[in-house]
Amino acid sequence: MLDYEQYSDFIIFYCSGFSSEFAKFLILRYYFQPKENFKGPLDGIIYSFLISLGFATVATVLYAYNVMGVHVNLLFLFTYALANIVFAILLGFFVGLDKTRKNRFIDSMTGLLTATFFHGLYILCFLTKDYRLLIILAVGSIIITILLTLKSLKIKVED
Repeated sequence: MLDYEQYSDFIIFYCSGFSSEFAKFLILRYYFQPKENFKGPLDGIIYSFLISLGFATVATVLYAYNVMGVHVNLLFLFTYALANIVFAILLGFFVGLDKTRKNRFIDSMTGLLTATFFHGLYILCFLTKDYRLLIILAVGSIIITILLTLKSLKIKVED
C-alpha cells in the first residue's frame, strides 16, 4: 500500500506527464498529421519537436516567474527544454509511424504513453531529488532518441 507521499508522487508522475503530452499529442495528431506534407516518422519528429519547444518555452517562463505556484530548481529550468526534445522525438516518431502503417491507434497510443512515461519519470526525478536516476534517464533516453531518429531516416515514405 502506498502512503500519502508516495501516492501524491505517483499521481503527479502520471498527471503531469500525461496532461503535457496529451496536449501536444492532440495538436500533432489532429492538426498536423492530416496535412499533405506530413508523410512519416521524420515529419512526426519535426512537427512534434516544434510543438514541444513551444510548450517548453511557455512552461519555462511560467515556472521561472512562479506563475504556476510551484518552486522549481535551476537545473529543472535549464533541462526542461532539452527533456521536451526527447519527449517530442518519442511522440513524433510513433505518431508519424502510424501514417505509414495500418495499426494507427496502437502506434499513436505507443507514442503518447511512451512520452508520458518519460515525462513523468523526468518530473519524478526532481520531486524525489533523485539525480542519479535523472542521469540514467538522460543517458538512456538520448540513446533511444538517437536510435529512433536514425530509424526514421531509413523508413521510405511513398509520396
